Amino acid sequence: MKKFRYFYMNTAEILDKVFEIYKKSFPYQILRMLLFGVAGMILYFILIIILSVAIGFSFSEMSGSNSGSPYFALFIVLGIILGLIALFVFSVNTAASLSINRQVFYGRRPKFVLTVKDAWKSSLRVCSVNFLYVIAYLPMVTAVIFFLYILGTFDAFMGYPFFYRNTSGISNNIPLVVFLTILLVILEAAYFVFVQIIGSCALCGAVFEKRVFHTAIKRSLELTKGNRLKIAGAFITWYAVSSVVSYSFTAALSLTSLISSFSNSAAVVAFAATVVQYIASIIVSLLMSPFSDILSSLVYFNQRIKKHGLDIVLELYSIENARLPSAKG
Repeated sequence: MKKFRYFYMNTAEILDKVFEIYKKSFPYQILRMLLFGVAGMILYFILIIILSVAIGFSFSEMSGSNSGSPYFALFIVLGIILGLIALFVFSVNTAASLSINRQVFYGRRPKFVLTVKDAWKSSLRVCSVNFLYVIAYLPMVTAVIFFLYILGTFDAFMGYPFFYRNTSGISNNIPLVVFLTILLVILEAAYFVFVQIIGSCALCGAVFEKRVFHTAIKRSLELTKGNRLKIAGAFITWYAVSSVVSYSFTAALSLTSLISSFSNSAAVVAFAATVVQYIASIIVSLLMSPFSDILSSLVYFNQRIKKHGLDIVLELYSIENARLPSAKG
């Protein structure tokens, strides 16, 4: 293992290091995304189709047609199975990304075969943390549903297939609606950033320290304690930059599509523009997705440097034996 700079980084230095690692690991990150990321996207797309069909059958059943009932159950089961498979594929993809980031951070040239082995060995641990991720976002969804309900604009779900509408909502009280909307956005944003901070370091702990489930979360809470505002600043700064880049690209494509709609063969051009826009969005996703994993890795290593001296520089480079650190590195 080559010597690497050992110091606690501030937010600007972390963001600079993100681009440095991205540049050094670029071909390996793209190969990883092509192998695992695209597969996960395809599974996710199929999952959306299956769940959409299941919802269609559920509405058919509620309208009085009982023929949709067995199909609804079938599509729900298929959706759950495919969702678990997609979660596993995305977990392997995340583990591979973190493995590449670790090798570059330690000053080594990434080895893709080693990366795949690390990803496979860590996949179930990462999957367990990702499952907690999903559970952690449920309060956000519940809060939005409840907010829409008290506005009087949403049908509350009260035991399938019975729905009822809240007819005494507050949607006519504009000042109260504005206040509650702002409050909800602030609380949701704060909760989202907190989940991202804890979850990202927990994923690193699952890959680098072989921690599973609650132990990875406990380790993440311990590492980030006292520095979460600073870490939140790094995440928010990066999200702002990446959002500007992504939305600028999307706006440019949408403008091109709008201009092309005025041509003589509008239907053909519009279809071609849609295909190009979809392909371009996949390319942008491939190029941008490694950044968040790199940022998570650097935040994790940065906190281990501050709290534990990166475990005394990985036990003095494993007593001067120049080799790749173990999974606990």
